[in-house]
Amino acid sequence: MARIPRTHATLSDGGDCEFAADVKLADRWSGFAFSMHEGDVRAALIELLRSKSRYMVSTSTAREALRYQMISAVNGVIGSGRATEIRLTEFELL
Repeated sequence: MARIPRTHATLSDGGDCEFAADVKLADRWSGFAFSMHEGDVRAALIELLRSKSRYMVSTSTAREALRYQMISAVNGVIGSGRATEIRLTEFELL
């Protein structure tokens, strides 16, 4: 399990959000890859949120879809299949 600490992102419509997440990783090597690229993972997630507007992340259904997109973004950085689940421990629209 890896942790993404509280992170701020600006949405495409100018709104802001803050989030934190736990990332379930497939194995020990995935944890190593995550730790080597943690900054890139955070940047990828911020970039993903930058493409969303407030209404695209404001409901629990929308955040569930966002969670799957976040898994893809993390795997795009650390390698396919290495992140298996993301649990948003915090998500606040500002």
